[in-house]
Amino acid sequence: MSDYIRWTVLNSAPVQKQITPDRAALISGLGQLGKIGSNLNQIAHELHRERISDQKNLVSEQRITMALDDLKTLSDHLLNTLNGSHQRPDKG
Repeated sequence: MSDYIRWTVLNSAPVQKQITPDRAALISGLGQLGKIGSNLNQIAHELHRERISDQKNLVSEQRITMALDDLKTLSDHLLNTLNGSHQRPDKG
């Protein structure tokens, strides 16, 4: 829809970024990060269930939170790189 409106209003075609090998690798890496994040989230939920049922777990919630935060930081960095913004990730 947005391409149609852009073409109608501006009478110009949408700008498309060229797929380079580096860009393709970043896109693939971002997809893999999504899968890793999903798996990590499932692990966190399982550990939470163990904690509720008074079973001993081996991973603290803080460690899980830190891992998820690191994953988010890396994902943001990859997205910024794909969008042409080459800023270093903020580890705040």
